[in-house]
Amino acid sequence: TKTLKAMAVKEGYANSGIAAFNYIIIKGGSPGGSSGGDRKKEVKDEVKEEVIEEIEEAEEVVPRTPTNPFNDISGYSWAEEAIISLAEQGIIKGVSSTNFAPHTNIKRADYIALMVRLFGMTADVQGNFSDVRPDKYYYQEVGIARELGLIEGIGDQQFNPEASITRQDMFVIADRILRALGFLDDEADVGILEQFSDYDQIAPYAKLPMARLVANGYILGDGRMLNPVNNTTRAETAVFIYRISKMLAKN
Repeated sequence: TKTLKAMAVKEGYANSGIAAFNYIIIKGGSPGGSSGGDRKKEVKDEVKEEVIEEIEEAEEVVPRTPTNPFNDISGYSWAEEAIISLAEQGIIKGVSSTNFAPHTNIKRADYIALMVRLFGMTADVQGNFSDVRPDKYYYQEVGIARELGLIEGIGDQQFNPEASITRQDMFVIADRILRALGFLDDEADVGILEQFSDYDQIAPYAKLPMARLVANGYILGDGRMLNPVNNTTRAETAVFIYRISKMLAKN
């Protein structure tokens, strides 16, 4: 078995990474004599109950304002809360101890590392993509996501870890994880994307995942645009991951 442990943020509280639940990914067969589908539904129902219990317990925590460790995010008021909160939890890291570089594009490997930390994923890494070297700081996180079947690479056993990640690819990966955890249903009406003026730029493989995220409030868009093919900045990534955390806390 392999485990995803979700860390749901209780907004406004110190040490707000709440151990929300453990979701067991079962490979091959179905335990306890029940069908695989029935068992997965049982597990998803159980972990959602644990989410509610953990959040109720967190109500007793005394709130305080997190300390800002970065001196280059003052011009990003729309992302400042997300960056500071995630940094305090150890989910997101700066490019140095004092700089976050909010305007720069986030690397594919760095985004995966953030998601692995957010959900507390663990797995025995038996191998990795051929272009993810063992001496790289993101080797373990990318390997965990690969082992759990959450990322597939670009073909030929490669992941292109140093490349920037587009917004639509960021959303597709998040959708895959949230569905595995039982927080998103498989079905959605892709017509919901037509409210955005650039919906026709969305790649076919990303339409259904993005429709699910929009329908459930995980994607708000930039005004009336989704900018699916744009590369994602570090500040944008922080805001999206922070929103996921808060949405998990509300469920």
